[in-house]
Amino acid sequence: MTSTLLPLKHKAGGHVAMFRLSNHGPLCKAIKRHEDDFYRDIIHHTLRSFVPRYMGIIFVSYQYGYPEIASSSSTPLEKFMVMEDMTSGLRKPCLLDLKMGTRQHGVYVTESKMHSQRAKCEQSTSGILGVRVCGMKVNRGKLERSSLVVHVL
Repeated sequence: MTSTLLPLKHKAGGHVAMFRLSNHGPLCKAIKRHEDDFYRDIIHHTLRSFVPRYMGIIFVSYQYGYPEIASSSSTPLEKFMVMEDMTSGLRKPCLLDLKMGTRQHGVYVTESKMHSQRAKCEQSTSGILGVRVCGMKVNRGKLERSSLVVHVL
């Protein structure tokens, strides 16, 4: 049976590609340097019940402009981690995307990226509180529509 990568319906913020692995399946999130290490390490921590279950890595190609799970390495591949969808079974989930910490840049970034991320922290709640709301999606009771707020400082 072939698995299909489907667009993600519920997303509050972020800049990376995300897909669902088949109908009602787990989420696939494009990862950068060692991001999946956190999910592998937390398996043995008491916080594990508060984060999505990590299910491994897949490689995705965009051979015909659409994402597909790579069957060979003849095309450029993008690394995705597969993780539990904690909104599974919810018809109208409310989502909150938080950026934690007072430093928002990675270790291996360019000097200009480091400066721009520091400025963003200083101009937002990240610099003072160590947390910033990057996005949220609030579904309001029985209303058919939802509110989507992205990149709130």
